[in-house]
Amino acid sequence: METKIAFRQLSYNSGVILLLLAYLGSVYFSMAAPNIVLGVALFVFVLGVFTKKLQLNFTNKKWLLYGIVTVPILLTMLSVLNSTEIGASLKYIWKRIPILVIPFVLIFMNYEKKDIKNGLKLFIGLTVLAALITLYNAIKYVNEDILFKTDFTHFITVIQHPYFGVYTLIALLSIIELNLIKHRVLKIMICLLLLMAIVLTTSRLVYVVFLAYSCYFLFAHIPRKWFLGFGALLIIFAVTFLSLNHKIYNKFTSFVDYDKSPRLQLWNNAIKVIEKQDAYWSGIGIGDYYENKKDPYFAKGRGSGVLGFNPHSQPFEFYITNGFFGIILLTVSFFGIIFYLRKQEYLVVFFCTIIFLFSVIECIFSRQYGVQLYSVIIPIALSENFTKRKDEFK
Repeated sequence: METKIAFRQLSYNSGVILLLLAYLGSVYFSMAAPNIVLGVALFVFVLGVFTKKLQLNFTNKKWLLYGIVTVPILLTMLSVLNSTEIGASLKYIWKRIPILVIPFVLIFMNYEKKDIKNGLKLFIGLTVLAALITLYNAIKYVNEDILFKTDFTHFITVIQHPYFGVYTLIALLSIIELNLIKHRVLKIMICLLLLMAIVLTTSRLVYVVFLAYSCYFLFAHIPRKWFLGFGALLIIFAVTFLSLNHKIYNKFTSFVDYDKSPRLQLWNNAIKVIEKQDAYWSGIGIGDYYENKKDPYFAKGRGSGVLGFNPHSQPFEFYITNGFFGIILLTVSFFGIIFYLRKQEYLVVFFCTIIFLFSVIECIFSRQYGVQLYSVIIPIALSENFTKRKDEFK
């Protein structure tokens, strides 16, 4: 009887959420699988709407939230129209179309927190499997002297290492904050596995956010008189890790050294690109800009301002492709999301924080991993299910 009831509960509301979290997690194993899963999810959603087994809730505030969340796809469309070769730039709309579709489902569909928890359990299961593969790869290459070398991390992680770090951190925080695994020993083992996977990614941002979350967790769960002691131990552990691992230490220090930091050079280059093209307000069409894209790690003269280098920063990309207008609209949407986040639980605030910070150092909408991450996690994080006081969100 309980199985039948559970099946009925999963058929629509829970089923759509499960499929969307499966869409997020299936990217570990195939680039095609997520698109297939998304197609199934949208079919189930549309079927539920037409058969009236799914109820949509259209309120002015939800329309406003939808408009705020979908600003990136709007900027992309405007940039496509601003391209000389519109046909060559249409692929960027296609890649980012989930930003238009998935938030519509997650913002206007009625579902409960238990539905999200069920979906996150599936996502965590897929992440655990990906972490086991990553650990196996690390063991396989342990004698090859490639561990903690960013240029070789792709041999170890199942997807590009910084994205894998962000995905894994989201899974880890979900386990801890939502208590999704009841068995204590199993929970500890899985958390340690995910933590090892995070360490292997060499992602500086993920390291810093995890350290910040650890401090928050200690502050929230242990007596104040013990907090300083445990916090000091945590910092000592982090410093010891960096001092014993020169590859990671050099990676941290190089970020603030212009001559050794590709990103700082590319950000400076993004500014010079706009200056060279005199496109301060409208930017350069996304198709025109990326048509001449060169590999930033092997191209010579990164600082020369030559057109076509990947800026490795989403705000800088929108500055190049949409000019000051894009930055203004992006800033408005950012503060709109912050306005909604002020009512939300700390867990989803951490989710959004890591995605926002990650977008500063990566063009997340230029890769499927980033589009999936933003399209699924941001609308869920802003849903009514994570508000601190539900009566404030009407």
